[in-house]
Amino acid sequence: VRARRPGLQPAQQIHHYRRKLIKKAVKEAKEAAVEARESPDLRRRTPENDDEYSTSSSKKSKKSREPSLSPPPKRSRHSERKSRSRSRSRERERERERSRERERERERERERERERDRRRRS
Repeated sequence: VRARRPGLQPAQQIHHYRRKLIKKAVKEAKEAAVEARESPDLRRRTPENDDEYSTSSSKKSKKSREPSLSPPPKRSRHSERKSRSRSRSRERERERERSRERERERERERERERERDRRRRS
């Protein structure tokens, strides 16, 4: 149960909260789409069409006509925080890079070994 906000009728509060949830879902969908474009692994899992993420255009046009019921968002020092999925994808990318580096190191070691063998034979 959410706390009652003073100055808002119950219907207004419900409407405001629904809009907030829709806005949040759209934002997360956009972030997921950007992440899917950037990450080849996630591309396969992403739906081919973005219909699943879209909201109806009538809601959007209606929203633009309605006055905002909430005060403007407060700016915080932490506004640049990314979502968890973003940080997870960054972590996966770091792990891939470490893996590539280990593979490069193994290849260098194999090459050194081959070079030693060539010297022994000649």
